[in-house]
Amino acid sequence: MPRPDDDASTTGQLLIVVERSGGFAGLTRTWRVEPAPADRSAWFDLVEGCPWNDAAPPRATGGADRFQWRVTVEAAASTRHAELGDDLAPSWRALIDAVRAGRAPAAPGRRTTR
Repeated sequence: MPRPDDDASTTGQLLIVVERSGGFAGLTRTWRVEPAPADRSAWFDLVEGCPWNDAAPPRATGGADRFQWRVTVEAAASTRHAELGDDLAPSWRALIDAVRAGRAPAAPGRRTTR
């Protein structure tokens, strides 16, 4: 996936969509972020930290109320998709939590204001 400092990604959009389905009553919730160009580097770090090649469809496991996650990232001319079960790796959890919060975590040594 192009980095934010590449010409194509600074002029194009970055869109990250997270969908969660299942749980009680099987409802689906959707969160999305479209970061400004100045914030894209932190988001690309989160996206690139995820094991996209190892993302396998969720296995059928015990527990009727388990969540399933769908992550879609659109940047420049590429799109990535992953379908995940509720047993998320830490890198996936960090990306999903950031999208749900609407902001990427601050880099070490960098303060954020609200």
